[in-house]
Amino acid sequence: MNAELIKEMVNEIHENAEEWRPVVGKMIGILNSYGPELRSVVRSILMATVELKIEMVRKYEAAGFTTEQAIMMTMDEWFSVARNARVANKR
Repeated sequence: MNAELIKEMVNEIHENAEEWRPVVGKMIGILNSYGPELRSVVRSILMATVELKIEMVRKYEAAGFTTEQAIMMTMDEWFSVARNARVANKR
């Protein structure tokens, strides 16, 4: 399934939202049935993110910054990444 086909399907669902309500409901039910597996994936992503942040703080500390400065710089970098992702998605 290519991106264009998915885009067309999403547009069709949006245009005919009420007609698609039962189908979407089934899809959500299927996703909910994978709860433990999805929870595991989300937890892994969150833990990887935390580990990256800790690593960044340690690198800044090793470069001579205080812990507070390192944390602030790490937060600024992650904020910038999130902001840039939002801006890119609006294009």
